[in-house]
Amino acid sequence: MEEPLKVSIVMPTYRRAHTLRRTVGTIQAQVYQKWELIIVDNASTDGTPGFVSKIPGVKFIRSYVEIGREIPETNNVTIRYSTEDEEVKE
Repeated sequence: MEEPLKVSIVMPTYRRAHTLRRTVGTIQAQVYQKWELIIVDNASTDGTPGFVSKIPGVKFIRSYVEIGREIPETNNVTIRYSTEDEEVKE
């Protein structure tokens, strides 16, 4: 039997510390547990970094300058930090 694939969950955020607890809790409650959570903060000023730093096992990418409001820009940053079961060449 093949080993289940690891899923990378990318969560871009900008000034949403008040919603992260519920969102992360929902992810952690999933039946499928072979995942990694990568939270990408787009220069938030609302306490997002402090909250995320208390969550074990979460990768946190913080930009001190706005990296863009578009999802593709955030995904490009995140792909570099996700782990792969197999080597992926860019």
